[in-house]
Amino acid sequence: MVSRSSKAILIDKACKTLNLDLAQILFAAGMFYEEILPDFACALLENDNDTPAIRELAGLNRPTLGDVNPIVERIQRGGEAPIASY
Repeated sequence: MVSRSSKAILIDKACKTLNLDLAQILFAAGMFYEEILPDFACALLENDNDTPAIRELAGLNRPTLGDVNPIVERIQRGGEAPIASY
């Protein structure tokens, strides 16, 4: 079994190419933890995945599962219009 810190290191390396599809796969595999989700949301924003839900997740400070679950569900459902970048 891969330790929690090893998973975080693997995910950190993936942030350079993180996109919404990869993020959903990692989340489903249990490789995201609520305390590091805002960092991954920031990585998604940096990689041109910009929606209101991702911005909301990126802005959380020390979130709990109760904080992140509704936001992650919105991201997984999709349908939010991307925010245009200028």
